[in-house]
Amino acid sequence: MRRMIFLALLTLTWLATAHQVNAQEYPQTPDPATCDAEPIDIGALLDRVATPSPSPSTTPEPTPRMPTAEEFDAMTEVVIASVACTNANQPLRSLSFFTDDYLLNRISDEPAVTLGHLEAASSRMPDVAAVEDRVTIEAFGAGPAGEGFGYLEVKTLGGEESSLSSLLMVSTDTGWKIDDVVVAIID
Repeated sequence: MRRMIFLALLTLTWLATAHQVNAQEYPQTPDPATCDAEPIDIGALLDRVATPSPSPSTTPEPTPRMPTAEEFDAMTEVVIASVACTNANQPLRSLSFFTDDYLLNRISDEPAVTLGHLEAASSRMPDVAAVEDRVTIEAFGAGPAGEGFGYLEVKTLGGEESSLSSLLMVSTDTGWKIDDVVVAIID
């Protein structure tokens, strides 16, 4: 249900003029040197997978509203920070900007294998992505959402491939987090 609401709002959002509030200049390539997020704890995530607890299903309120300038800026900063960690080749730091539910939903039927691969990849001395391989954010737009939710449209360029990502953002006790991602490759 939440995914259908998300996709419906995504379509309406994309058809409407992008609501761009923040004063950031685009395109921009988030600097890998700014990646200072606390990495996710694979052990804690593995424990959570082993003993799943039912999480309440939450959906945006039925009368959506556009995010305030402060909410929009806070959400875009989360995405910029996540991309900076991606450009730094720090997957556990980049994933810290996503909700636990998002991460749990992306873990395969063999969570120990999936998390083992992630842990192995993150245990190597990472090489920062070459300048030409870094993800560049080309534009942000916002869509209507309910209290505690936000929708962002993010146009990115990675290598030679442009994409449009629709992100469901959720306000948590630690700030905004990415809770769902729908990606469309742009020709």
